[in-house]
Amino acid sequence: MSAEQVQPDIAANPETIRAAPELEPKDDDKAIIVDETVVHAVDLDGNLKAKPADDVGLALIEQTHVIPTTGARKVTSKWEYWTYCFFYYMPNGAPIGDNGNSQLQLLISLQFPDDNVKWGGTTLPMESMLLDLTGIIFAIQLVSLLFLGAYADFGNWRPFLLISFTAVLYVAQFAMVGLAQPGQWQGAQAVYVIGTYAQNMVIAFYAAAFVEIVQDLPQVITSEEEVLSGVKAAEAHDELVSYERSKLNNLLNVLGSSLEITASSIALGIAAAIGSSTDAELLYQYRCLMGFLSGFTVIVTVPYFIAQKYRPGQQVPDGVPLWKAGPQQVWSACKSIRQLKQCLLYLVAYFLLQETYGTYYSVSGILENEVVNYSPTLLNAYNIVGSVCGGGGNLFVYLLQKKFRFSTKAGVFYGAVMTLLPNLWGAIGAHTNAIGYHHVWEFWLAQAWNFQMAAWASYQIAFLAEVSPAPKAYMFFSLFNTVGKTSGFIGPFISSAIIDRSGGNTNMAFWFLLAMGTTGAIILWFVDPNQAKIDNAKYLEREAAELYSEDQRQAAAVNMVEMEATARHH
Repeated sequence: MSAEQVQPDIAANPETIRAAPELEPKDDDKAIIVDETVVHAVDLDGNLKAKPADDVGLALIEQTHVIPTTGARKVTSKWEYWTYCFFYYMPNGAPIGDNGNSQLQLLISLQFPDDNVKWGGTTLPMESMLLDLTGIIFAIQLVSLLFLGAYADFGNWRPFLLISFTAVLYVAQFAMVGLAQPGQWQGAQAVYVIGTYAQNMVIAFYAAAFVEIVQDLPQVITSEEEVLSGVKAAEAHDELVSYERSKLNNLLNVLGSSLEITASSIALGIAAAIGSSTDAELLYQYRCLMGFLSGFTVIVTVPYFIAQKYRPGQQVPDGVPLWKAGPQQVWSACKSIRQLKQCLLYLVAYFLLQETYGTYYSVSGILENEVVNYSPTLLNAYNIVGSVCGGGGNLFVYLLQKKFRFSTKAGVFYGAVMTLLPNLWGAIGAHTNAIGYHHVWEFWLAQAWNFQMAAWASYQIAFLAEVSPAPKAYMFFSLFNTVGKTSGFIGPFISSAIIDRSGGNTNMAFWFLLAMGTTGAIILWFVDPNQAKIDNAKYLEREAAELYSEDQRQAAAVNMVEMEATARHH
């Protein structure tokens, strides 16, 4: 868009202007047909306001413009796009959750050889204590996300949240290197809690940036301009945005898996070279691996901090203090809960499915460490197989979607169903030792199954972007992450109780997870992403009219996209 062109007024005018059906376009005036109604580009604002239900694509565009922001959009560059992809190593490859967790378990096991830990004024089996610890971490995170998520969409301070929590994670991971004695298990416990909490916060705010990265891609902005000028059908724009979201999510997982394979292969060589014939060697292995993998994490994540754009967020409504703006927008969303029913449905499904997906790894990880006797060599070999199969699965579904252009919902539903089968396998193991994660070979099989579960990891965030209001990405992503982590502490607490009541039979927890996951998949089937986009546009219209002054809404209409000289060629 050149400086001389005027972007159609989408958000400023609250009045409804319905285009007349009999209006004849001039020869030099482009027009777009929406349900047999001729709408000139300059009158498209009226059609958006009057009939958002007539066109999902137009409702999607309106979401981008209706809420006043603190500045112009900033185009996503190739450098920012690819460094964002590299950063994805952090959620799955950061060593605090894998080698750090195993190092903590080993220290506790050496301090309490009978695996009955004196903790919290009582004595618990180590498995139950670790699940309770996981629950405590997620409870702390829940409070943090509920508070920060309400404010993160305002202004342009969001990147500082990501940088700050990542720095805390760096420190915690390197601190694990210095923990070498069983008597230091409580110190390791504290470092692990801080590091895991920081990692989970990083995941939440990193995922929320996804919406803006896709929304400000040059091809998406160009497509939006073409719709507004009448050159392109709005439905085609909606399909493009959905595809770009799914494409980026698949690329994140493919590249993330490639980085995990690289890091785990080097880690495997380090572990093999050190050996593990004694407990001292085993602990030294973990300390060395934590040092190497922590350094690797720094290398692949820092470039994004350099490349990321400090994008504008929502304006604070005139006359409203910042401290009140967060709760005010939360209340506004609560008032619209019936209008946002599709988003609410996915929230419930997401809660239940994350219960299955997240707690499955916690429970199977405990069994894995017991079966392989905390072997760093085997654990990192498992990581390699899991990353190869997971990355292969992501690449497979990406190529399938590129060829057949199936919907994001189809991809996320398939992935959800695939997360149920490993829990069924583990549940059967509660009643037999033939299968159910009692043997080393089963953990090789579990890692290979990542090929099938990759679709859930790839599409859950893309689908969240489909059903949540675009300008509220940080609030809604924090809400979903909070819900996911709420299940992350409810699940471990309930699993811990089930294990205790079953006399230490860890596999009994899988029956609970299977039931929760099946319920979540059924609810997911009924979520309608197209209706969600229409609902979101109506919700944002109402909020803009209720909370923002006329001056703010008028100013929002003239915010132009920040275009560098070569932005269209990036």
